[in-house]
Amino acid sequence: MRTNLIKEGDEQLRYEIREIVEVANEIVAMLPELPALPDGAESAGNPPMIWENIGDPVAKGERIPQWMKQVVQDASAEDRAYAYSPTRGDLEARRFVMEHYSDDRICSVDDIIFFNGLGDAINKLFSTLHTAARVIGPNPTYPSHATAEAIHHGG
Repeated sequence: MRTNLIKEGDEQLRYEIREIVEVANEIVAMLPELPALPDGAESAGNPPMIWENIGDPVAKGERIPQWMKQVVQDASAEDRAYAYSPTRGDLEARRFVMEHYSDDRICSVDDIIFFNGLGDAINKLFSTLHTAARVIGPNPTYPSHATAEAIHHGG
């Protein structure tokens, strides 16, 4: 016998950030078909939809440069590619971030930490804050991010 893992009423939870794509698809369906234009020509009609695909550059049509694929291929041949990484992230990568995107008057290389994605970073942030602290975040957002905030303050 199967157990329902979702309590009654939760099936109505909305995933607003994903619904943006559904709304955009509806808008595209309403637009008249535009003829293909030569490179550089501008249409007098509706502009094309510019898909950002919620941060997925490949879905947007971006091509991964060959040099980048080669770096990944070469790294995957090394045994150390399968080992655990340092907790704060690779020191060389943190130094690069420090040198190119920060200022030693603001922070040190020890203040730069890498995470396994935004969800991991948000959970770590909330785990270090006092439960009365509040954080302003975007809306719509991913449910896991909103849930992390709610769990943090016991809501």
